[in-house]
Amino acid sequence: MVIGRMWSASPFMGEKYYLRLLLTVVRGPKGYEDLRTVENHSYNCFKQACVALGLLENDGEWIATFTEG
Repeated sequence: MVIGRMWSASPFMGEKYYLRLLLTVVRGPKGYEDLRTVENHSYNCFKQACVALGLLENDGEWIATFTEG
């Protein structure tokens, strides 16, 4: 299956943003459980799966960005 168009999502949208991020990286998921599973460990939310994949380091980078502004 090919995704023709994906809606944009802001980091302020929470789980929707992390879901979109996972959809751009994870190959061939059959459902949400596949997206939240990394190395045979199932996470409770999409954000935890993103952190496990190394897509997000931690919230420190966001905090630093906003304090600079």
